[in-house]
Amino acid sequence: MRNYEKSMFISDIHAPYQDPMCMKIVEEFSLWFKPQKIFILGDLVDFYQLSKFDKDPKRMDHLQDDIDSARSELERIRTANPKAEIVLFEGNHETRLRRWLWNNPEVASLRALSIQELLTLVKYDIKWVPALEVYLHHEFALEHGSIVRKFSAYTARGMMEKNGVSGISGHTHRMGTHYHTDLGGDYTWVENGCLCDRHPDYVKNPDWQNGFSVGYFKKSNSRFTIDQICIPDGKCVYAGREYGRK
Repeated sequence: MRNYEKSMFISDIHAPYQDPMCMKIVEEFSLWFKPQKIFILGDLVDFYQLSKFDKDPKRMDHLQDDIDSARSELERIRTANPKAEIVLFEGNHETRLRRWLWNNPEVASLRALSIQELLTLVKYDIKWVPALEVYLHHEFALEHGSIVRKFSAYTARGMMEKNGVSGISGHTHRMGTHYHTDLGGDYTWVENGCLCDRHPDYVKNPDWQNGFSVGYFKKSNSRFTIDQICIPDGKCVYAGREYGRK
């Protein structure tokens, strides 16, 4: 496998609403898989307090705790993967902070209030990718996502039609893959699933899937393969190995 680069793709952790077993599985899996690259495709932090929706007043004074929870997950991922390059993408939940700052210009210029500073990304040697920045990994497009359609892989199709290339995104909390072939070649787009609690108090029985993806990218050209790893009921199996609840 020396000619290939191994990558992991995780998304939609939504700290402090992460699923503890899912995060444990990601940690254990990465210790075995040893990825060279880890891409966190947005919505690491939920920023519940800064949302525009109706909010439970009991949750309104926990913002620092929520940020600390997200930072703990970054530390856990970095500790398990000390040599990996880690890239964190801005998701729509991270943009809640940016919108709040824009509406409060008196404090918007304080560097300490940027998401990079709040999560101490420099400390963990993690690269930050803003929401509107195009990120290509071996000609494979990575982003949080901006489309939500009703069923698994429907959004993947929409993202491929929007971008015209192969790639991966989160945002929908679903898993699915869409393939397309035309005169330009063969294309793949992946919906990456989520690592958050699938039983939130604001929606009943959501059509979400816990999981993540891994990729093998040939170093000398744009060839790749992506495997999706679903975590049903807090456990998963990959390459003959079992992770999670026994």
